[in-house]
Amino acid sequence: MKLRNLISFILLITLVGFWSCGPAENQVTVDLTAENEFPTRGDSVSFSITVSSELEILKQVVVEVSSVDTNGNEVVYVEETRDAGELSFTGDYSFVVSRGTAYGETINVIVTSTDAIDGSFETVNTDITAVAYMKVFRRDAFVGHQWGPLNGGYNLVDAIQAYRDAPANTKDIVDQSEQAKELSNVFQSSAEANTQFIDLGENYEIGSLHSVNVPEVYAERAPSTIITVAEGTKFLANLRGGSDWAVVHLTSIDPDYEQTATDNKGYYVFDIYKLQ
Repeated sequence: MKLRNLISFILLITLVGFWSCGPAENQVTVDLTAENEFPTRGDSVSFSITVSSELEILKQVVVEVSSVDTNGNEVVYVEETRDAGELSFTGDYSFVVSRGTAYGETINVIVTSTDAIDGSFETVNTDITAVAYMKVFRRDAFVGHQWGPLNGGYNLVDAIQAYRDAPANTKDIVDQSEQAKELSNVFQSSAEANTQFIDLGENYEIGSLHSVNVPEVYAERAPSTIITVAEGTKFLANLRGGSDWAVVHLTSIDPDYEQTATDNKGYYVFDIYKLQ
């Protein structure tokens, strides 16, 4: 009787042991490496996917790449299924960003892998974003001495001159020179326009600014409605307290310029850049 009970006890331990050591849940990780995480319309983007399975052989990897156009419709760039056959899979892919892709939209890379026991694993990567870059919008714009015969202000939203009789809320930059005195080398936004500036420094690479990092660069510094300028100055402007931006690059300043005889001489010449 004791022997029978001992055998039953050993059998029970063995069954519990086999049950508790049953198949573990597989874990799959996905790494994405993109050569350009901030492409713009028309750019070709190449990226590599590495899928690693902890326990089971991978059978298949499906990669889908999509985004949204300016009308809110889905744009599909890649839909590709490839066989795997090992614990690790690496694949190279590429696509061209559509001309209609909305700026600021994430380009989603969805990777779905299947292992040998038909476990399915989905990962969504959002590291790639379609952006607009700062590019020249208008060259050789100018502002004169505010008391002189030239326009003393400028409308950066529409990239046009703002004369004295222009609405105050359109005067994004206005020269601050005093009457019958030399050029001040100071710009100020009207209170109604409330455009604010940060100095980027003469050596700043304007072409590195895009729709994702512009707000970040702006937030790193203390903006003001007043800015002191010199030849070579580059400043970023947040236009009228909204979500529009411009970069102004002072290319020349002539303190003695006069189109007609005046005691209020001088003008500033600059290039305007916008996200596009």
